[in-house]
Formats: sequence, structure tokens, C-alpha cells
Amino acid sequence: MKGQPHTLAIGVTGGIGSGKTEVCRIFRSLGAKVLYADAIAKELIDSTSMIKTKIQEVFGQEIFKPDGKLDRHKMAMVVFNNKAMKEQLNGIVHPHVVRFLRQKINQSKQSRSHAIVVVEAALIYEAHAETLFDYIVVVDASEEQRIDRILKRGRTSRADVIGRIKAQMSAEEKLKKADFIINNSGTLRSLKVTCKFLYQLLLRLTNTRVNSQRH
Repeated sequence: MKGQPHTLAIGVTGGIGSGKTEVCRIFRSLGAKVLYADAIAKELIDSTSMIKTKIQEVFGQEIFKPDGKLDRHKMAMVVFNNKAMKEQLNGIVHPHVVRFLRQKINQSKQSRSHAIVVVEAALIYEAHAETLFDYIVVVDASEEQRIDRILKRGRTSRADVIGRIKAQMSAEEKLKKADFIINNSGTLRSLKVTCKFLYQLLLRLTNTRVNSQRH
């Protein structure tokens, strides 16, 4: 008899505008549990006094709104072109996010409530969070496609988008580190086909992968 399938933890990452959120939506529609690192970070910043205190020490009380929540627009303006400030912010927040995700992933692995748990996170490699996952999927598209997608969302300029892309780890670096690559340069239909194929492969791997993350 076969043993009970293991739960796999899958990290989904990629540059801004690559389509990682859409990939996670498709995985969720196929049955995966999906966690969003950015949403978790926002919640932890707003609800954890230790994080708030450290942010206040570095960035000042004015970075918070009167209701005590982080003014994300002000913070974005501060860290956008300041690598040192951005690294300080990430150094404060990322350890808490990684700890939270590890707890949630371990709970899912123990309960086996889902065959696959997916985490969407733009900064898996930058945060050195690879050990959370059994496999990491990098979503990729051409730089021009990524720029066009972001511009269609509005509220930003082409120069700002290019600046944000250049500030991230290069797509080439991420692709070298990936376990799986999804090329999102085509249609939504082709993306769904690719995601479904990969999801079925991952389901098969739940029967073979030792139930532990990479070391």
C-alpha cells in the first residue's frame, strides 16, 4: 500500500509584472492553499507592536497614519530610490514574515489539509527564504511585457516601473535558481494550460517527496 501523500510547500516568485499573482489564482482554482507574503507583511506591520516600534525608530513616527497604521505611500517614497533604507525595512519585516509562513506551512504539512500549499512572494531569494519550500517556481515574461502590464494598472510612469524592475534581483538570477519556470509571455489560456500541467506534476510529486523542506 502507498503511504499517505505528503503536503508540498511551493514558492511562487518572479519580478514585478511577471504574472505570479495570476499563477497563484490558477493554482488556487485547482485546489491549492495559497498564502500571500505581501498581505501577511502588511497585516504583521499593522498588528505587531515590535515591528511598529522598530520601524518608528528608523523612519520616524510620521511614517504612520493617525490611526497607527503604516502610511504605505510615504514609505514607498522613502525607500523607492534608497537601497539602504529599503534593506533596513526588509531587515525588520522579513524575519517576522518568514517565521509566520514557516508556522503556517508546518501546520498544513501536519494536518495534510491540502496536497499543495503555495506562497506568492516576490522576494523569496532576497529574503533567503528558500528553505521554506520543497520547490520554487519562477514566473517570467519579457521586460517589455512586464512594463506594459504594470502601466495598464495605472498610477505610475514608465520611468518608475523601469526603476522598480532594476531595483529587484534580475530575472536571469532567479531563473538560474528556479526548480520550475513558467513562461508567461503568451495568452491567459496558455498560462492556464501550463499551470495545470505543472500542478498535476506537483500532485504526483506529493507521493515521492520526503515531507521536509530543502536544507
